[in-house]
Amino acid sequence: MKHSVRAVLAIALASGVGACAPPQQMSQRGAAGPVTAGPWHSLFDGKTMDQWRGYRNADISAWHVVDGTITKDTTTSDIVTRTQYANFELEIDWKISKGGNSGIFYRGTEEYDHIYWTAPEFQLLDDANAPDGRDRLTAAGSDYAVYPSPAGIVKPAG
Repeated sequence: MKHSVRAVLAIALASGVGACAPPQQMSQRGAAGPVTAGPWHSLFDGKTMDQWRGYRNADISAWHVVDGTITKDTTTSDIVTRTQYANFELEIDWKISKGGNSGIFYRGTEEYDHIYWTAPEFQLLDDANAPDGRDRLTAAGSDYAVYPSPAGIVKPAG
């Protein structure tokens, strides 16, 4: 099984999101777009959602840009990068509302109804006010339920 590699977001992200393009190419799946090779590639220009589409081509109208930040005001489908990446680094600034719980899935495929059936998740969380913040394996910065994050590294919500 080949895996299309995508950054999937389900949270409001601050501008400056980027991913390092892969040194090796990966085969393209369907109409997912080109595989990128080369220097850093910005996933967000602070103004538009041009680098994003809905998971399994779902509607992304609930996602929008406010003050240079990708955000949503309601529960909605996940967004994925239009371009696939093989080996990559992800650099991100993020913020979350009080009690918020979300994440970034990576190395996922679109063959199932939910991205979390195929991808690990980088946890984005308000540790102080969300139940998952009580356990380092599910707290902010963890690879959800796989690798814990160090305690005391996140700022308060907002």
